[in-house]
Amino acid sequence: MLTFPLFLDQVPNSRQILEVWKNGWELKRSVLGSEELISEKEILEVIGEFMDVEKGKELRERVLELKGICDQAVAEGGSSNMNLNALIKDVLCVQGHSASKEG
Repeated sequence: MLTFPLFLDQVPNSRQILEVWKNGWELKRSVLGSEELISEKEILEVIGEFMDVEKGKELRERVLELKGICDQAVAEGGSSNMNLNALIKDVLCVQGHSASKEG
């Protein structure tokens, strides 16, 4: 994954991808006059890293690890599955409580 954070939540999202997941590269800006651009050199370096067989192998291994974590989270009884079910239950409970007050 390539990141190019500009503002707000993009900066911490980029850090998460790069430092925690170790699953991408950040494109760095070059200043040309009043413009911030990505240099040709930067693009070539990132493509070179992306095409590197050893780094690509490491990246694919991490992607498979993250895929396994995500699969577990959304599976029956997983954290995302349970939290979504709890949210639905809470919303239905609030709706039912509001309906009983109106009636």
